[in-house]
Amino acid sequence: MPRLASSLLPLAFGEIEQSSRLVVLDLGRPTPEGIAFLNNFRCTVYYVGFRDRAHLFRTSEGGEVPDFRQFLNIREGTQFDLFLLWDCLNFIDFHSMCNLSEYLEQFVSDRTCMHGFLAFSTEVPLAITKFRLLNKREVDVEEVMGTSCPFPHTTQQLEDGFAAQSVRRGVLLPHNRREVLFGQYGVSLHGYEA
Repeated sequence: MPRLASSLLPLAFGEIEQSSRLVVLDLGRPTPEGIAFLNNFRCTVYYVGFRDRAHLFRTSEGGEVPDFRQFLNIREGTQFDLFLLWDCLNFIDFHSMCNLSEYLEQFVSDRTCMHGFLAFSTEVPLAITKFRLLNKREVDVEEVMGTSCPFPHTTQQLEDGFAAQSVRRGVLLPHNRREVLFGQYGVSLHGYEA
């Protein structure tokens, strides 16, 4: 399986010491490799398995936007350090993404950052890709051949949908993919000044 050397995951994890408490929202599925890596930290991880249930998270044909409280069992008062979005937002429409953002705002602190993969252009198909976190610098990537994400979002669309967050860094990757790191305006992002 090919590996992707990430230049942004190290910024997302910042200078977190292994003794630091880390709270992570991972929209993907738990993998043995990811669990093994995150076990190096005193870590609480909320796994969503978003892609498997993406059809539940989309705006209905009648225009009804899903209530994410029904699907995400996040304890009140939780403050996340990191959102691992992977490419999961490319599976829901823009209105649902905005609704998800609105729901998640209550769990965001000024040090929260988001890491994910978006489409560079909505004019070119974005292949569905399975990601497996290996460490803070590498992920395994497996493209599902002959498939494409139903709702590829650009960086601008994600910024519009997640109004409290802004793109802090972005790296263009092959195959119409862009790796992005988001954080709040005007706040130092784990060693990267706003």
